[in-house]
Amino acid sequence: MSAPAFDGDAQGSELKPAEPMLRADSSSVLRSEVRESSDFISSDSAPKIYQLKATRLLRPIPKLDATEYSANVIYHSDTDALTAAVLARGEAAPGAAAGLSNDHIRSLVLGLNKKPAQIELWRGGSLIKCSREKKCQPLPPVKRGEVLGFSRKSRGRMIATQAKIRWRTDHLPFFMGNTCPDKVPAADHVIASWGRFCRRYQRRFPKGALLWRKEIKDRQSGTCAGEWVPHYHSFAYNCPRKFDYQEERGKWVKVLFNETNGWTIEIYCLNESGKKVLHLREQLGFNVQDRLTEWWSRNWYEAMGSGEIKHYKSGASFQRIEKAEGVRHYTSKYMAKVEVASASPHCKGRWWGIVSRGNIPWAERVVIAVTDREAITIMRACRQYVLKKAKRKFRCNHQAMNYLVTDPCQWERYIAYVLAMRNVPF
Repeated sequence: MSAPAFDGDAQGSELKPAEPMLRADSSSVLRSEVRESSDFISSDSAPKIYQLKATRLLRPIPKLDATEYSANVIYHSDTDALTAAVLARGEAAPGAAAGLSNDHIRSLVLGLNKKPAQIELWRGGSLIKCSREKKCQPLPPVKRGEVLGFSRKSRGRMIATQAKIRWRTDHLPFFMGNTCPDKVPAADHVIASWGRFCRRYQRRFPKGALLWRKEIKDRQSGTCAGEWVPHYHSFAYNCPRKFDYQEERGKWVKVLFNETNGWTIEIYCLNESGKKVLHLREQLGFNVQDRLTEWWSRNWYEAMGSGEIKHYKSGASFQRIEKAEGVRHYTSKYMAKVEVASASPHCKGRWWGIVSRGNIPWAERVVIAVTDREAITIMRACRQYVLKKAKRKFRCNHQAMNYLVTDPCQWERYIAYVLAMRNVPF
């Protein structure tokens, strides 16, 4: 209510009420507002009523069509209010509807799904995922934009995916590397070459799998010295070190079998004038086996199609992992490395991926249903464990978190203890 104002001098003039000044934001939608001046008018006179005319009309909001929406639909506005008649300009509104209105805010369709609290752990892996109870809104499918770098979330998803793989297996993976030739081609050509190489790997090793990651490094030598150049790191699962030869009839590499001479390998390259010439022809004979290192170099050289013989000799690397702890070592040193390249054209495209996901030796997934309070207790214990091991602060999410541990079975016993104490009074 506006404060009373008086005109004239306080000693000799007659007191009479002044018109109250009513201000409202021009961006607001106003209904009629009623102000009474009975506080400063004498009791023998009738009270004055001041009315603010609405500057905008309140239009009814149409009800949203949710026939094809499977979740529950919640309307923020009342249906009766939306179907009410529109007031004419300057017409007084009912007393119950006096004051400012929020009906100009358009109603939203919110399908709220309730996700219970749960603990997920992978036996044989190194990941524990704690999730609290939450209400989430299902979002429509959105087309992803162009990838321009290795983001923090993408790096976290890659580490969490690798933590779901069994560390101790009968055959440990091989750590492989692929580099670009001296004259680095365009980014689209490098991405397409890596895709061709992965398809060759799938055809040659139907039971094999790859977990790969792209890295951008500063080239130290060659014609592209000082430029950011991509190369690939990968873990090769379920592929033997030695296997039988198969014929390859490519443009730069040929592996042929002759009943007279046995297996023959031919390697082609470009000479100084840019002409394709035969660089190497090797007679292997009968009863020989191919090696993973040689197959990797030949097919990466063929997939890239550079024609540089240096790329054939040193374009691929091979490291055999002797112990299960070595997988963690290479993961922390190469796979989980933080990228610093920002302006390189090779930052586009995918930065990591899996080839033949079904052949990955995944750990056993265990899902434990808990209450929200129990989830909070377990998350606190996991945070204290990580802080003690890392000895530094880390990014923390209080709704759901992933924890990398050495032995998830120990944490499974701790979770069983927390669940056993649910009925014990404090």
